[in-house]
Amino acid sequence: MVDSVFVERIGAAVQLGQAGDRASARRRFAELWNEAGSDAFQRCLVAHYPPDVQEEARDELAWDLRAWDVVDRLTATAGSVTSPRLASTSASAWTRSTRCPPTDTAS
Repeated sequence: MVDSVFVERIGAAVQLGQAGDRASARRRFAELWNEAGSDAFQRCLVAHYPPDVQEEARDELAWDLRAWDVVDRLTATAGSVTSPRLASTSASAWTRSTRCPPTDTAS
């Protein structure tokens, strides 16, 4: 079962980012990520939103990869993506990861 207070706190962090306070939103998302601990579903919920408030593409990608890692662990346990909420999160992470610009590795 998803903790509704936890979800509300994610929503509050999203609102901070939408209001332009991206730094506070980043701090809140990092706190929520740490608070979620080993709860893979809560971590998946948290990792869905921080890419939107990152300043650098590499940081956005790092959050996308965190989300993918959690989805991989959840699906390995369940055998497939059986939850519509999880399937939606997985699809969103894939969409985000394909939008990231390539990094210049020549330097």
